[in-house]
Amino acid sequence: MEKYIKELSSSLPAPGGGSSSILNAALGISLVSMIANISLNNPKYKDNHNQFKEILNKTEEITKRLLKLKKQDEEIFLILKEAYKDKPKIEDALIEAIKAPKETLDIIYNFTSKLSNLIEITPKLLLSDLGISISHLNSSAEGCTLTILVNTNLLKNKDLKEEINIEVNNKLTLINNLHKDIYNNIKRKLENK
Repeated sequence: MEKYIKELSSSLPAPGGGSSSILNAALGISLVSMIANISLNNPKYKDNHNQFKEILNKTEEITKRLLKLKKQDEEIFLILKEAYKDKPKIEDALIEAIKAPKETLDIIYNFTSKLSNLIEITPKLLLSDLGISISHLNSSAEGCTLTILVNTNLLKNKDLKEEINIEVNNKLTLINNLHKDIYNNIKRKLENK
């Protein structure tokens, strides 16, 4: 992690905002894994062990995929940088640069849509971690959206640009609304309201 942060803060072209946004999603998913692991090891929550095992299986798979997408985003940025020297290759490189953050948005949406149920079975002491997970995922979704928009902005194909922008902005709105509802629900529980 230290190496990554050092590279991120340097003048290197990658990693950058896209990569760090995807990493933020992996951090959010990892917090949910932590909740499942702690709950599985506590006999007090044995009634929910099957749910926690299922969550753990999903989060491990998703985290691995996100780390691959993070690496993919870093690699494609370097390809995109080279494509600027060869104008005909720019359009294809921009489309490739959209793929990792776009898939991350899909992952976040699909994962978050199942998190509401987790609120009811998460031990109260771990609810703050679930809320922080939501914050990471929401921040990641917003960062991935900006990464996509900066690339679509340069597309020559205006129809494709509009199609992608509409899809991505709609997905972000859904994610923001889900996150807001879940976050506020957690906050109310922690405030005992």
